[in-house]
Amino acid sequence: MYWSAATADRTRPSCRMTWRWSFAPGSAAVGPVLRERLIELAEISEHYSNLVVVEGHTDDGFAPSSRYPDPETLSLARAAAAADVMLANSAMSPLMLQIAGLGSK
Repeated sequence: MYWSAATADRTRPSCRMTWRWSFAPGSAAVGPVLRERLIELAEISEHYSNLVVVEGHTDDGFAPSSRYPDPETLSLARAAAAADVMLANSAMSPLMLQIAGLGSK
């Protein structure tokens, strides 16, 4: 995981998952390595009172399917899957977690 301070006062950490921990192309299934990292992130985040925003994206080779007809649908499914893992494996409040599907942005 890549960690950086999101604000000058360093009270709100941010992280970015690398492609090696990412979803398989065209999939919203959370793999074992990504699952580990999400649980680690959730266990850290549960100690903060800041809102956690999970942003989903698509891969460069997005191809529409019946399940994911557009990039936004896939990216939202990925964000929701990640959020589900985080909530199921930590004491995070669902009120402190927000998801966003950003498509290919």
